Amino acid sequence: MQKAEVILSLLSHKARNDEHFVFRRLYRYLYNPDFYRYVGTKMGGMHFTVDGYLETLHHIIQKLRNETYHPIRSNVLRDKKHFPRYSQDQWLQAVVREILESIYEPSFLDTSHGFRPNRSVHTALYTLKKTWKGAQWVIQGTIPNVFEQMDHHLLIQIIAKRVDDGRFLELIRRFLKAGCVHIPSPCSERIQRSGLGPLLVNIYLNELDQWIERVVNRYNHSQEIRIQYIRYAHQWMIFVHDSKTMAQRLLDQVCIFLETDLHLAYDKQQNTLKNPRKDNVQFLRHEIAMFTKPSQTGQNTPMPSVQLLVPSDVIRKKLKPFRKRGRPVHHHARVHLPLQDLIQIYHDEIKQLYCYYCLATDVNTKLRMFRFFHYHSLVKTIAHKEKSSAKKVMDKYGVTIQQKGGTGTRKLLGVPYRDRSGKRRMRTYFQEPLVMRNDPPNFCE
Repeated sequence: MQKAEVILSLLSHKARNDEHFVFRRLYRYLYNPDFYRYVGTKMGGMHFTVDGYLETLHHIIQKLRNETYHPIRSNVLRDKKHFPRYSQDQWLQAVVREILESIYEPSFLDTSHGFRPNRSVHTALYTLKKTWKGAQWVIQGTIPNVFEQMDHHLLIQIIAKRVDDGRFLELIRRFLKAGCVHIPSPCSERIQRSGLGPLLVNIYLNELDQWIERVVNRYNHSQEIRIQYIRYAHQWMIFVHDSKTMAQRLLDQVCIFLETDLHLAYDKQQNTLKNPRKDNVQFLRHEIAMFTKPSQTGQNTPMPSVQLLVPSDVIRKKLKPFRKRGRPVHHHARVHLPLQDLIQIYHDEIKQLYCYYCLATDVNTKLRMFRFFHYHSLVKTIAHKEKSSAKKVMDKYGVTIQQKGGTGTRKLLGVPYRDRSGKRRMRTYFQEPLVMRNDPPNFCE
């Protein structure tokens, strides 16, 4: 049998060269053991032991050949004895996802960023920052509970336009009926491709993307950009460089399309028309602010531009466990954790927060305040754990660290440990400079 990588490459090549190509006999690829090896390697083995690998694989393929494979319903997954079978469902879902993704990924539009390879929250925000140039009106849209709302019959019809294979479609239908297909949080980048759900959402909402592209092409005549569009999972924005009347008409058309063509209910409070110069505009938990800067062409006309900002309420909520009455406090629930785990948790918290907001203009100002309370909460938590003082903790665990992105050294709390290879290392609090970046930093990946 051919390698999975070769087959997926061929499927992708056909899809890229002919957007109307209809794929047949995809179900037979589910008999190929190399597909399961391929996705199992990508997803950490899917909890299967080496001894049970071949037996489990044979069981899955035999059921597929007999067309008797039925996923376990979500309402019985609480029973621990079903967990091994649930892993089989995840494993098979991953294979189906790889096949569908090779077909659909070449046809997805550049305006879509959520749950896709090499795309992320940061690519969506970067695109927004670079392309939104002084829109008079912003249409914000959110489709609540999009995965639960999706019409499964319509979804299968959409997939059937590109996939003419009854058994393959029936397997997808069984996964949907069993309720074991899920979608993660829109901003959970680490698990964005862990299952079939996110891809099915993109296939479904690709209908919206293509419809809006046709509308955009109709309005953006004579090379004059009047409408711009961007979507991340179930959240989308349209920038309108025109009158309020035109923007309101477009919003009404989008809502009608969602309701009549995609059978998706929308919340009027979450599908709104805003003036970015007066109203608070947010996208992917970032504030969007418009400002003007001097023209680079030497003319007097100012150039509209965009800033991404960290919402103040985000920092306030994040600081609640670490601050009381304006002062850092220990985290009571973490006092009994091992020292290395304690430092690692604090390290990961600020790293993830910085990685998410690293494109924001005020990331240094907002996160520098957070880091002050957060770091001293760590010190006080260790002091409380050891029934000591913060000064004694720093005297005991303080290490001299070379500052990154600058010169000189600083004293930082840290403990030594050995990695898997036995090499001695130092576990410390997050050290990266909190600077605005144009691209996601490597250490966030």
